[in-house]
Amino acid sequence: MPSEAISLSSDEFLGIAVEQKLLSSDHAAKLCQLAEKHDGSISALCLEKGLLKPVQIDVIYGLAERDNLAPGYEVIDLLGYGGLGIVFRARQPKLDRMVALKTIPMQRIENPSVIARFQQEAKAIGKLKHPNIVAAYDYGTHRERVYLAMELVEGRDVDALIDGGKPIGESLAWSLAQQVAAGLAHAAQHNLVHRDIKPGNLLLTKPPAGYPLPAGVPLLKITDFGLVQLEAPDTEGTRLTMGGTSLGTPHYMAPEQVADAHVDSRADIYALGATVFHILAGRPPFEGTSIGQVLAAKLKGEQKWLDRLPEGTSPATVELLKRMMAQDPANRIGDYDTLLKCIQQVLSGELPAPNLAAAETVDGLLISDTSIDGLLTEESLEVPSTRTRWPSVAALAAVIVVSAGFYFSGGLGEKHSLPPTQLEASREVQRPLFNGLDLNGWTAIRGGWKATEDDMHSKVMAGKGAITRELPGYLTSPDEPLEHFGVRLKIDLHTASSAEIHFEHEEHEQQQDQEVKQHEDQLPRNVLSLTSECVTIGTKPSRRGEFQPLAPKCPLPPTSTSDETSKYHELRLERHTDHWRVLLNGSPVTSKPIDRSRPAKAIQLVVEGGQAYFADVFVYGLTAKSVN
Repeated sequence: MPSEAISLSSDEFLGIAVEQKLLSSDHAAKLCQLAEKHDGSISALCLEKGLLKPVQIDVIYGLAERDNLAPGYEVIDLLGYGGLGIVFRARQPKLDRMVALKTIPMQRIENPSVIARFQQEAKAIGKLKHPNIVAAYDYGTHRERVYLAMELVEGRDVDALIDGGKPIGESLAWSLAQQVAAGLAHAAQHNLVHRDIKPGNLLLTKPPAGYPLPAGVPLLKITDFGLVQLEAPDTEGTRLTMGGTSLGTPHYMAPEQVADAHVDSRADIYALGATVFHILAGRPPFEGTSIGQVLAAKLKGEQKWLDRLPEGTSPATVELLKRMMAQDPANRIGDYDTLLKCIQQVLSGELPAPNLAAAETVDGLLISDTSIDGLLTEESLEVPSTRTRWPSVAALAAVIVVSAGFYFSGGLGEKHSLPPTQLEASREVQRPLFNGLDLNGWTAIRGGWKATEDDMHSKVMAGKGAITRELPGYLTSPDEPLEHFGVRLKIDLHTASSAEIHFEHEEHEQQQDQEVKQHEDQLPRNVLSLTSECVTIGTKPSRRGEFQPLAPKCPLPPTSTSDETSKYHELRLERHTDHWRVLLNGSPVTSKPIDRSRPAKAIQLVVEGGQAYFADVFVYGLTAKSVN
């Protein structure tokens, strides 16, 4: 643990946390008071209170030992962090140069597959010397940390370019794609496949003086070869994954990657085509409210995504995207020489010059001396999902069939009239209610409950009977009590006949005796009910009382009968200004007025008729809708 590597006082620990904006000053002050009564370390207290994640604690200890994080490097500041790595800006005094220093979070160091994957990344990109690929300088281990020193790219990623709000012309899009293809062609010569080409892994920076690029086009560098596959021509090669996890990002990955089949450079060509589409259209080619829906649309082989390209897109661009994103690899452009020739033909055609407005946006993103957001994508900085592992091929195929049936059937059918709202979910303000490791914070009332893995090896909370959890009093500041919020969770009924979320009911302290708990069971409450046929909202006079629906039932999409398949539905229960709103798989389906005579301080999960699985349990804030 980090606390064993270096000793920090509470003041030192909290000082770094506040400086890095990992904690507010108010939180730090309260924690300082609590630390005097706490038997454990200040880091353990932060974990216990859910105020810091393990990777954030490792960030703090890393910054506390700036001169001894990796031999031969001096840490300057933090650049970013995600599930698999922390990236620091560092100086290498021996060569007097700045580098990006990537380390594995301490809580992951005991997993041999992570270390092997990290070392593979270092060795793989160490072979590559190309202006369109981030260079690797050095790697090693020190004090149980694995580190990788990389070229420091002062810039932003293509995600930031897309989010700039201005349309990006075809010429600029293909000029960027040309650089990606050139870098990937070099990697292919070393038998390397990236496997995760996407906007967030493409960095943009200012080209050196005299570098041969059209005016207004930034220099692009490919980063994160952590998902690389080594292709040995005469052997099966080395294919390291995270415990059997499929590699790639669903929106961009080639269909053949879904089954975790052997892939070659054509998978990267597919992902590059999907990335170019995203640049031009402002959104990925395949969209859905779940991974299953995205993959179902991809495997179905339809090209409806072509209709979402901007009006006036040239036939040459449409044709090249179709060839890059053919579902069958055999029908796809198969090598980079051909791809580079095709891109050059499109660029040489009757296309407008590079979009100067977009180029100005790029320059605006690059002038900062401190920005390097491209090293880690926004997605990787979110609270990590407890369902991050991919299913087996058979299970995934069944999930996709289920999702495809719902996705292409038009969804939920008749929409119910819902009250208007000026609030929307906040991606930045959220907190997990289940950490994937244990039931800390939950109190079982009846039946058996445990943290375990489902049939797809995902971390879930499994149980039958009833279990309760108090909601946090606030998400960001004690001065902003939890009022407008949502609870999100994914439910697989498994062997259960029903799963319910009880809310707006009186909750007593967890340490109350059995007599009080029995009294609590008799209190009326609002209920969100999920069965294999439908979801609806209503009331119960007690936990075991008769359910009284208050709104029409909303039918669920059909599910597979395969024993190998876990059938998850995402439910969101949101407390708006004057009503509760229910969303099923991302779509609003029903609502009920708020009962202000009852507190909204806890939720209770009630499972009948068997065991159910719960995953990705979060509470999140609702904020005012952004005005476009």
